[in-house]
Amino acid sequence: MVFLIFAPVAVFLVFAVSVLLKNFLSCRSSGGNDADSGIRIRGEYGKEGERIVSELLSTLSGDYSVYNDIMLRGATGTVQIDHIVVSVFGIFVIETKNYKGALFGRDGERTWRKIFRGAEKTFYNPVMQNRSHVSALKLASKIRSDQVFVPVVAFSDDADISGIDAKFLDLKSAGPVVLNFSDLLKKISLHQKRMISETQSALFCACLERSRIDSEKFAERHARNVKRSVSERGFSEYGNCPECGSRLILRNGRRGYFLGCENYPSCRYTRELEE
Repeated sequence: MVFLIFAPVAVFLVFAVSVLLKNFLSCRSSGGNDADSGIRIRGEYGKEGERIVSELLSTLSGDYSVYNDIMLRGATGTVQIDHIVVSVFGIFVIETKNYKGALFGRDGERTWRKIFRGAEKTFYNPVMQNRSHVSALKLASKIRSDQVFVPVVAFSDDADISGIDAKFLDLKSAGPVVLNFSDLLKKISLHQKRMISETQSALFCACLERSRIDSEKFAERHARNVKRSVSERGFSEYGNCPECGSRLILRNGRRGYFLGCENYPSCRYTRELEE
């Protein structure tokens, strides 16, 4: 009788222990939850951040035209732009980063740092990344004035951006701005000076529609290059290519040394070597 009473309990305990042990070993082998690492390259966690920003931008009035997940041809390859907001008050170019933890970075640094749950990781300077996006838009639209474009890097509200260079944290700045998702609409509303006419705004939107790349082939290749660069190669001492995400390496040409993309000839991005 005693055996019949306690047998089911013993079976349940053995089952529960086996499940816990399996989950523990699974976590150890996978390195933990990817989302909790705070950095993912356009995975589900990254797409969630873009979805949040898209929903925020959808509340803007009809004076603004919103474009999400746009891919364009840049001077040296393709660029993927998370969000573009077009208005007579300026063209807002938004790079979304759904990161968690404390962030640290200064103007001119090729890589910034993130500390989350005691672990430190580096990521390519998103302000530099967004400059390549603005350059691609200038190339596509023939608008050359820097004053028209408003570069914005938007981090999750779970990110502490107080360690970012103070020059980027001023919402009233006409230059690149780094902010949290919750301040994005405020930043846009602060721009009330007309920078372009309604006709110019409409022409830019038409140009954007003509220039955007909808091919899944290009989108998949772009995502694959960026993911491979971070997950397998990491960041080189010279940083990473803002066009495709591959490493920048030192090259020697007819005019001397310069930095070029490791993915050449698929990507032809180059940059002068800083002294």
